[in-house]
Amino acid sequence: MHFSPPDAMRSLSGKLLGLTIVWLLLAMTSIGYTLILSWKLEGGAAAINDAGSLRMRGYRVALMVNEGVDPATIAREEQMFVDIMARLQRGDPSRPLFLPDNTEVRQQAALILQRWQSEVLPMLARAQQAKLNHSAAPLLDITEFVGKIDRPVRLVEEDNANNTTLLRLFQMALMAMAIVGAITMMYLLFLLIIRPLNILGEGIVKLRDGDLSTRIPVEGKR
Repeated sequence: MHFSPPDAMRSLSGKLLGLTIVWLLLAMTSIGYTLILSWKLEGGAAAINDAGSLRMRGYRVALMVNEGVDPATIAREEQMFVDIMARLQRGDPSRPLFLPDNTEVRQQAALILQRWQSEVLPMLARAQQAKLNHSAAPLLDITEFVGKIDRPVRLVEEDNANNTTLLRLFQMALMAMAIVGAITMMYLLFLLIIRPLNILGEGIVKLRDGDLSTRIPVEGKR
């Protein structure tokens, strides 16, 4: 006599397999997105650090010009400013470092570089020439320009804050999925294994006690 699996069992197994696949896909998608968000947060933090250093470097160049430091040293500092801005704009995946994929952030970064080249550098050059000619010249003040750097820094910080919120949401979703998955597995373990074994055990005990009329119901097809 051959018994095939009950229709209900086959249906339950199919549903269990489907739910497992869906749960796995959702979990992998969530984990992958949390990794991407973590990478974005790390890149944004590096961008904030480099962009913040531009403020210090701008003040430093102005101070060097005011103090009459060697022009070659000043030129290296000026070029370093340009190099940092270029690295911010193109990104550096190996660190990682990159600006957010935000049009306003990139426009602000391009504007800063443009103003540095078209306004600040000529102003520095005039001040340096005045120093070399021993002419009276007012002290350089690039506070207004440095203040412009705060705008893209704040925008990157806001983008990082949004990504942090999303990261927490996905982490909570993963926790919820883990809890639901554990409860579901416990229920199915009881339904498919523990309960049938308990019924079988009760039948064996009755047979042992001499109740030969004991029958264990089996739903199936011949």
